[in-house]
Amino acid sequence: MTDQTVDYFGLQDQPKLYNSFRPEYPDNLINFVIAKTMSRHNLSGKFLDSFQTNGKCALDLACGTGLFTRKLSSKFEKVYGTDTSDGQIEEARRSNSCSNVSYSRFSAYEIEATLDYFTIEVSNLSLVSIASAIHWLDPHKFFKSLVESIASETTVAVVGYGVPAIVKPSNVAQNIIQESRLSSLGKKEVTDLVETNCPKMKLYNQFFQDTLFERFADYVQCDAKGIYSMQAELPYGEYFENHDYKEFPVLKKSNLHDLVQFLRSMSFYRAFWIDNENEIQNGTVEDPVALFAARILKEENLTENVTNIDLNDKNNVKSMIQVDIDVLWTFYVHILSNER
Repeated sequence: MTDQTVDYFGLQDQPKLYNSFRPEYPDNLINFVIAKTMSRHNLSGKFLDSFQTNGKCALDLACGTGLFTRKLSSKFEKVYGTDTSDGQIEEARRSNSCSNVSYSRFSAYEIEATLDYFTIEVSNLSLVSIASAIHWLDPHKFFKSLVESIASETTVAVVGYGVPAIVKPSNVAQNIIQESRLSSLGKKEVTDLVETNCPKMKLYNQFFQDTLFERFADYVQCDAKGIYSMQAELPYGEYFENHDYKEFPVLKKSNLHDLVQFLRSMSFYRAFWIDNENEIQNGTVEDPVALFAARILKEENLTENVTNIDLNDKNNVKSMIQVDIDVLWTFYVHILSNER
């Protein structure tokens, strides 16, 4: 079982895996968040590309390795990120090249302590974000602490992404996706369009769903819960008067190796490995991610092995990189605010 008291994201190579293989938040989502933030300050949309209002700043809570934090750096004079994981904060600092971004170790609940530490004036805090982390928190405790600590004009953005869909590349599928105008459709509509023109999509997604929902069934209640439901029933209305929601489907070119590394960056994989390391190594327990990779490599005629494969073996890595896989990510954002 996944234990919420364990820092799975800070263990061994997890911070680097997380930073390298989690999906990048799309620019149109960032611009949507900034536009909503600007509207709270009566600023014109024409300044969207250079929104660095004098003295205004953003705070990214539960920031992990700073994947979302860094995307805000060109939009605000100062951006601050906090997380409870020492390993994640260390990786965030190591990979940070933005002079206006700072990190420190705080819980997402410790908002007033964070403001004091960074000497942030509440009146200058334009945006508070939390990306791909709300599922780790007690929502009532978090939202109560948040609204008690920020000004009414501060925008709050709850960001994340849903379960990715695997698309085996084909010219027909690519054309359909381009013509469908992803930004105007939801994930289901796009998936249905592609599925009928990409025969292997159903099979590979079946492998993927089996890996997530069946083989890790006892471990997914924490981290994977965050990618199960994009519109989870959280008590937004109890704490905020205004609530906007928008989805951003994005097709990203990838390969089997990167998708496997994404799965290995999840907390449930690390928890499973900790509980079963000896059994995996002596072959009495299968590594579900290795099995997932082997099943696709078998379909691609790159292996005869449909049991556990060594994910770190150079030949297997080379084979996985050869398998082109496009991944359909559906990012989402909840924009929350109260009347001034």
